[in-house]
Amino acid sequence: MASSTGQIGSRIRKARMAAGIKQADLARQVEISASYLNLIEHDRRRIGGRLVNAIARELEMDPSLLMEGAEAALVRDLQTASNAVDVHTELDRIDEFANRFPGWAKLVTAQAARIDLLAERVETLADRMVHDPALAASLHETISAVTAIRSTSSILVNGENLDADWRRRFHANLYNDSLRLAEHSQALVDYLERDTVEGTSESPADEIGSVFQAHDWRIDALEAGGLDAVDKTLEELFSPQARRAARPVLNRYARDAQAVPEASLSKVRKSKDIDPAQLAAQLGVDLGTVLRRLAVGGDGLGGRPTGLVLSDAAGAILFRKPVPGFQMPSLGAACARWPVFTAMGRAGLPLRAELVMPAAPPARFTAFATAEIRGPARFDEPPVVEATMLLLADGPETTTALEVGSSCKVCPRTGCAARREASIL
Repeated sequence: MASSTGQIGSRIRKARMAAGIKQADLARQVEISASYLNLIEHDRRRIGGRLVNAIARELEMDPSLLMEGAEAALVRDLQTASNAVDVHTELDRIDEFANRFPGWAKLVTAQAARIDLLAERVETLADRMVHDPALAASLHETISAVTAIRSTSSILVNGENLDADWRRRFHANLYNDSLRLAEHSQALVDYLERDTVEGTSESPADEIGSVFQAHDWRIDALEAGGLDAVDKTLEELFSPQARRAARPVLNRYARDAQAVPEASLSKVRKSKDIDPAQLAAQLGVDLGTVLRRLAVGGDGLGGRPTGLVLSDAAGAILFRKPVPGFQMPSLGAACARWPVFTAMGRAGLPLRAELVMPAAPPARFTAFATAEIRGPARFDEPPVVEATMLLLADGPETTTALEVGSSCKVCPRTGCAARREASIL
């Protein structure tokens, strides 16, 4: 959709000059003539959304800042912040507030973003407390030892007529249970403090995500070296505790990079109209490989941020690349309505769906999913099936979008047939 010129041309010119980029160089990078860019910068030509996204990408800035200006973007962020709390705000004067007190307005939006981040961390910790099997087992053993000590102590206190032999037995039990309590308590402390001892505050799965995020979801060594670079990458980027979990992830990444080199996707990444199934047929690879390759990097597709979810047949998330607005639980079961799980029942068949997440305003996404059998087929053994789901942010607004959530525990939707537990909301 074309945008009226307004002040967009002057914004592009100011941003280009601030970045120290020549007009001819920017025109070449976005594949237009320098004379046409000159007309745009002087507000003498209309400019479409696709070209705005391309220019913003080269200038390393948010397209909304070119389309709307910094003030409009700040107003939008303030409106989002006001929707997150049940407090009366003078929305009719929000423009006035942003213009008169831009510093305070930025502080409000920054604090709102910080609150969202902290709320996400609290949710992660709550999931860990509820679903972490090691933590649950350790707590069970500790409580069991405490109960045994209390029971034995009660017998000794109230057993005035116990003979010496039974008293020695109960003392021995009390001593042994005390040792057991000390061991399990220390094990619990070690587990909770393991992050500090090992120099990381993350589980292996979290560390894998953090490493990919630090490299903008693209591991250059694997792009260039393939499988030969996996061992060195493991040694350089991952802690000893995470290497075992990271190896299959890196092996898959390296194989995907060899099958679909980045050069074959450079033009596709600039397009908003993408058909992954058609692209897979053109490249002669399976759909899952294409979906994973399209999610590589932090630039997105056609200006739309991308996310990725890999899952096994048990519903466990093997790898996640978050995308803004699509909440993914770190621990515990995710929403059963995600297309990545639906794809498990139709292995080999492509699945596309428009999704909407509960938010204010609702967050919309386009999802592409497929499931594939891993490894050779064997008689009398169940196949190993893994599913891949590519997410594109900024999905179209449609009444047929599938309503999904993060997990049942934090999903506000009512009347959902897939709900497994009550929501704390």
